[in-house]
Amino acid sequence: MAGLGAVISHRGRPPTEELSRLLSAMSLRGGSGYGVSDGVETLLFRDPPEPGDIPFQKPILIGCTYKRDIINDLEQPIEAGGFTLAGDGEVYSGEGIEPVSSTIIHSGIGRNPRPALINLLRDIDGIYALILCSRRGLYALRDPLGVKPLYYGRGQGFTALASERKALWTLGIKHPASFPPGSLGRFSKCTAIKRIAYLHHRKILSRRMDGMVENLASTLRESVEERVRDSPRVAVAFSGGLDSSLIAHLARTSGVKVELYSAMMEDAPEAEKAAEAARMLDLPIHLEVIGVDSLLRDLDRIMWLIEEPDRMRFEIAAPLYYAAWRAHMEGHRIILSGQGSDELFCGYKRFQSILKEKGWNGVCAAIMDVLKISHKINFERDEPVTTGIGLTGRYPYTDNSLTGLGLEIPPQLKIYGGDDDLRKRVLREAALRLGLPKPLALK
Repeated sequence: MAGLGAVISHRGRPPTEELSRLLSAMSLRGGSGYGVSDGVETLLFRDPPEPGDIPFQKPILIGCTYKRDIINDLEQPIEAGGFTLAGDGEVYSGEGIEPVSSTIIHSGIGRNPRPALINLLRDIDGIYALILCSRRGLYALRDPLGVKPLYYGRGQGFTALASERKALWTLGIKHPASFPPGSLGRFSKCTAIKRIAYLHHRKILSRRMDGMVENLASTLRESVEERVRDSPRVAVAFSGGLDSSLIAHLARTSGVKVELYSAMMEDAPEAEKAAEAARMLDLPIHLEVIGVDSLLRDLDRIMWLIEEPDRMRFEIAAPLYYAAWRAHMEGHRIILSGQGSDELFCGYKRFQSILKEKGWNGVCAAIMDVLKISHKINFERDEPVTTGIGLTGRYPYTDNSLTGLGLEIPPQLKIYGGDDDLRKRVLREAALRLGLPKPLALK
């Protein structure tokens, strides 16, 4: 994990004070070290640099805060071949997991970074945000689903980017914009952002359930295996439902040690359901009971992490916060999440109403609509919580191949009708094919 920051002065002066504020505000995303670069030279610091510590005179500066004890974290920014970059996130492939910064460097970016950055967005599986400074200017990009956060805004005489809104607030930018997922931006006195990786329904190759189930089961297995291969043990944010149960089951069958973490309010009936699901999976579960006193004590901190005084977002973020905190205290560095499944496989109840009112075309449109805003609804809430605690969050349902396959599957295989209260039918069939206990697959 890393906290990215960049500032472009439109008045020709070096924006050392602005960059110093950005990095200081994002210490929870790093804290082990800080780096600052003007695109030619990079300086590393143990503590957040003060403006006087930054000797650069150029009008464009980039910076990064990082953790040395986190998997795949690097000292950044990194200089390579006439450009300097800093990235937050990682790339998955059959060959292993590597930081997104390393992927860009290994791609042989050359003098013009644009082709390599476009290739990353279109063809490479991962979750990431990246800023890059070259002779051609400052570039930024964000993964196609927007799992990793990135924001930008214009202040008095400058434009700034950061991994957290609160960092931009310190510069007087009251309403930072969320950088569009799947997009490449070039920043100077003018800002130009172009969508590169588009989400769209693919050509339906088959309407047969058996064939789709086989492909889906194989793709799911590969997605989980790719995300656990660099660690002997992982935590799973666990609700006891289909999505997290399937992720936990596949992680265990891949050969790693799996521990389940849940957090629920006192006397919540879901606690026993989660415990029963863990027994069916034969996996250890750590259940945190959330009391009113704990919520009052941690209210400000959780709100500070999710950066929005919204009751519903808080009610969803709080259990994740306590579950992730327990996992972190017990030595975990990776936590898997089932986030992303409901959007892709018609898990939300409202898909039933949409089907009744607008038919199958309406369902297809609704799937696209909810996927396009999932970064704002889900990931910009959850990812800062896990990162702020010190965990690397991984989301198997956001896999590029899985997303593409999910958009090929006709909606008739996801929801059987307006009265289908189970929904996610093809995913449930794939779960059964993968060996998930039937009560969990049909839960």
